[in-house]
Amino acid sequence: MIRDSVDGPRTPRRRYGDDVPDHQTLPTNVATALAATGDLRTACELTEHVLARRRWLYGDDHAHSLAAAARLAHYLIKHDDLHAAWTLAQDTHTRRRVALGDDHPDTAASAQCLDLATAALADRQPPSGRDTPTP
Repeated sequence: MIRDSVDGPRTPRRRYGDDVPDHQTLPTNVATALAATGDLRTACELTEHVLARRRWLYGDDHAHSLAAAARLAHYLIKHDDLHAAWTLAQDTHTRRRVALGDDHPDTAASAQCLDLATAALADRQPPSGRDTPTP
């Protein structure tokens, strides 16, 4: 009886499929929990899936798509995939500036993420005039 109610033919997921917006909330929450426990690789993979799904459903400039992109950029920074993080943060910030304006809180948050990615990349670059970093 319990199994039928959880996985039966009348559950919303089976009835409506994965394209219902609420069905993207669970994987987002799982990715957040995974990132909090340090499993950033899996969090990134799951968030990439959510981002792809949201872009397909809503388009690249929709608030839900941009929120998933911003979350993924943060995870990529933590996962030390800095070039991918910077590229995604730059794209997200540009899209939010156009869609929301410079004064919107989400635009400011994406600017902070871009600053984090830029700073992390700068820390990786050897000092100017030297071929290798000094220990």
